Amino acid sequence: MRIKNLLNEHRHFKNYLSNPARMLKSYFQRNRTVDSKYLFIKYPYLKNEYFDVKYNNAEVSESFSSGSHLNDALYEMLLYTSIPQQLVRADKSSMAFSIECRFPFLDYRVVEYAINLSYDYKTKNGLTKYILREALKDLLPAEVYNRRDKIGFAIPNNSFNTIKIREYIYSLLDNIKDENFKFLNKQKFINQYFSNSDENILDWKFWKTISVILWQKTFIINRENNAI
Repeated sequence: MRIKNLLNEHRHFKNYLSNPARMLKSYFQRNRTVDSKYLFIKYPYLKNEYFDVKYNNAEVSESFSSGSHLNDALYEMLLYTSIPQQLVRADKSSMAFSIECRFPFLDYRVVEYAINLSYDYKTKNGLTKYILREALKDLLPAEVYNRRDKIGFAIPNNSFNTIKIREYIYSLLDNIKDENFKFLNKQKFINQYFSNSDENILDWKFWKTISVILWQKTFIINRENNAI
């Protein structure tokens, strides 16, 4: 049964990755099924026509049918969006310093147990991870137990916001060809972040877009040019 489920997941994942626009859409909005209009509210410099891809949502989402919106979201984050990305980053960062990194909450027994818990054990009265909070209630300070926001390890954006880095990024944008980056309205992007270099902040959306540009330049454009 486990092998059958694994093969089924692999088939859906290949279906999902079969279209570059679908991949980039997932990366930018971290959710394959959200309406595209929300993507362009966040990223006004992306090209709507590139991401307006028609494909069979039922094929991609066939296995997301638990009847619980929360479980479906958790399932998708576990297999496709949040967790895989975090595991790759953690593995690269730890291996760079010869450190073995472990994720005890991803033990398959913990995951299966958590997925099968009822809704009220996962979130209750606005508190997420409710069962975990309750289990550690006597050990946690009240401000931690009652905390509702979530803050990870923030990137030091201010240290990246230098003239030298801006010059490098601007040079990168200046040298890319529009036909190779059909998802991006380059002029809109430049206007948003470089119209006044003293005031515009290079936010996380900026770096997310730049990472896609660098990825495509390195793994798609350069490979195609070397193959000629």
